[in-house]
Amino acid sequence: MKQEMIVTVYGAQMINVEGVRHDKIWVGQQVSDPKAQNAKGIDMMAIKCDPAVYEAMSNDGFPMQAKIECEIRRGSKNSMTQYCTSLRPYAQEPASAKRAGN
Repeated sequence: MKQEMIVTVYGAQMINVEGVRHDKIWVGQQVSDPKAQNAKGIDMMAIKCDPAVYEAMSNDGFPMQAKIECEIRRGSKNSMTQYCTSLRPYAQEPASAKRAGN
């Protein structure tokens, strides 16, 4: 199962643990629930990603809007986890262009 999401990417990280490479991107969203007890400001989340996604990213331009493609993979303890296979910068159309197209 694949899904596309538009997210704000704040950074990426690559670590090597006992010879096994692990890559992830850090995404965040504004906390919208004023009663939220577990986060304030921007709620940050890590999404595992393909090494090619990490390698294709430059070291500047963060935070950035991006369209990511994820697939569901088996995680630890037989859980389901999202795995990012593609990341493309995302530029929203100006509101005037959207209205003109209708």
